[in-house]
Amino acid sequence: MYQGSTSKQSVLNATHAFAALPFVCVLQVRHHLRVVMCFSLVGDAFRDRLRRFPSLITCTTIDWFTVWPNDALASVAQQALADLDVEQGLRNQLAAQCVHFHLTARELTDRWGPGADRQTGAKITGT
Repeated sequence: MYQGSTSKQSVLNATHAFAALPFVCVLQVRHHLRVVMCFSLVGDAFRDRLRRFPSLITCTTIDWFTVWPNDALASVAQQALADLDVEQGLRNQLAAQCVHFHLTARELTDRWGPGADRQTGAKITGT
């Protein structure tokens, strides 16, 4: 099993080192493993997946790669407000206010992010 020194202590040390290899391997994998998952935000599948697996939100770092354009934010707001029983002019004003809230939150996040002790800054999305 062990070739080299024939002293009992060196054989014992080699046996313990060999037995510790799986433990050391697991530690290295845990330390260096990174998993990248990509999900489409279109439709209800993403929302349903998040409800079934809440640790996708609480135990991960989410990095949204693109900033949403203002017209996309307005479209999402219009869709969310579509069932609201108000006149169209008021609905448009509410959607514009939602875009303003989002842009303000994004600006504050960008200002706050560099001072935080985080590897990646927080990102704000339109969902």
